[in-house]
Parts: sequence; structure tokens; C-alpha cells
Amino acid sequence: MCSISPANPNKYLPKPALYPHYGGLFLGMKFGEYSGSQFILSHEFIGRFGSKFLNGFLTIEDDYINQWLSGRDIRHFKPVDFPYGSVVVIRDLRSRILGGGKILPDSIRNLLPPRLVN
Repeated sequence: MCSISPANPNKYLPKPALYPHYGGLFLGMKFGEYSGSQFILSHEFIGRFGSKFLNGFLTIEDDYINQWLSGRDIRHFKPVDFPYGSVVVIRDLRSRILGGGKILPDSIRNLLPPRLVN
């Protein structure tokens, strides 16, 4: 079982200087990349292994699914379980993984890759 929390995988990862030419860390698929000092898991990794995470899930209502899958952020949404800046696994009410999101003060930033949005 994967015990990496999407909110804080940094303690498990090598520093960016160890792989400066690749734009991210790869483990047969892109694992993720650094954005400043924060490590953000890739969409591929979240999609493949997100259901194995022990925490770091944010479940959204069905009303938001089309908005999310079209690549738009969810505005005026304030999850109370996560600090600002946290990267979480977004899922629907049926526990289907929809991708990653970043918690902002008044919204959730959609981290879906542009190539996947409608």
C-alpha cells in the first residue's frame, strides 16, 4: 500500500538538483515535478496510484464534475480539511479519481494537463 501523502511527498523524494535535465522525476511514468520548493505529483501517477493513498483526498459533488473535467478551477470553494497550498487527489462521490488539485484560499486549482481537458 502506498503511504505517500499527496499533500507532502517531499520527505520521500530526491532534491531537484539530482535530476536537473529531466523536468521531473520518472519511475516508468512521470512521478511528478517540483514547482518552486513544492513537489507536485503527476496526473499519470495520481490516476494510477491515487486510490492507494491513505489520505489527501477531496471529494467533489457531481455538480462540479463537468467543470473539473473541462479544466476549469472550482471557485468559491473552501475545503476546511487542508491548508492552503496543499495538493490533493480529487475524486467524485463514487470514489473515481478525477486528477489533482491545489487548495487555494477561495478555490481549488485544477491541475489536469491541458492535453486532457475537453
